[in-house]
Amino acid sequence: MSMKKLKKLLPPSYGEIYDKGLIHNYTIEYHEKMETNFPARVGIGDQTLRDGEQQTGVFFTPEEKLELAKTMSDVGISTAEIAFPAVSEDEIKAAKLIAAENLKMLTFVMCRAINSDIDAAL
Repeated sequence: MSMKKLKKLLPPSYGEIYDKGLIHNYTIEYHEKMETNFPARVGIGDQTLRDGEQQTGVFFTPEEKLELAKTMSDVGISTAEIAFPAVSEDEIKAAKLIAAENLKMLTFVMCRAINSDIDAAL
């Protein structure tokens, strides 16, 4: 919707204030000037296997993570954060199981910027 159309829907006082430059609707102004060069393809990234597991009471075994990763890859997920290896041996095992599958999606793990996390991820 253009700002011109929007102003017709709003009280006249809003339009007057806008015309004086005292307020702005940056979203509309930005989109009026924006070119729409959308990519031919978009990707979907998923964090269920790492971040989703942080929900209280949720725990995936390494084998369950592998099955979920396979399904995610099969349905076209393009990237997935699969584990936080510094947390446990199960996380390391899950990451290795998934990496060994050579899935169609790009997989990666979470690491803090400390040597022990990076070592666990390798």
